[in-house]
Amino acid sequence: IIPLDYLVTLQKKLEQTGTDNQIYLASKEMGYRWFKNMYEYFKIKPEDVTKWGVRILSLAGWGETIFVDVDLKGEKLMVKVKNAAQAKKYGTSNHPVDYFIRGCYASGATVLFGKDCHCIETSCAANGADFCEFIAQPIERFGKEDPSILRQLL
Repeated sequence: IIPLDYLVTLQKKLEQTGTDNQIYLASKEMGYRWFKNMYEYFKIKPEDVTKWGVRILSLAGWGETIFVDVDLKGEKLMVKVKNAAQAKKYGTSNHPVDYFIRGCYASGATVLFGKDCHCIETSCAANGADFCEFIAQPIERFGKEDPSILRQLL
């Protein structure tokens, strides 16, 4: 496991070159392999794998995930996180900063819905919010006009 301090330091360095979203993409890829392995090896239903995943994130200290909406038909996952570790460690920011956990939610939604999903952070504690909030769904469902959304998807 990579220490949180290292991850946040790396993120801030990558922000200087505009490549910080690589943390999200790597987390999404790693998370997908983990979720898929749990699903295939233990024969656990995708919904249960997702629940396990967020419990493990919580136990590992990444924050407490609260499911706001899990729409299997509409292929949309909405969660909020209380005490998000990455936002706390990062400090004050003018943009969402929870790249690692955002990648985990994207990979969980990908397994849950059976198609490639991405995740954006719509509210962040590093921006002064009480909770960090996320939406994961297929990429074509995100509006690409908003620069804050585009920044998170590229």
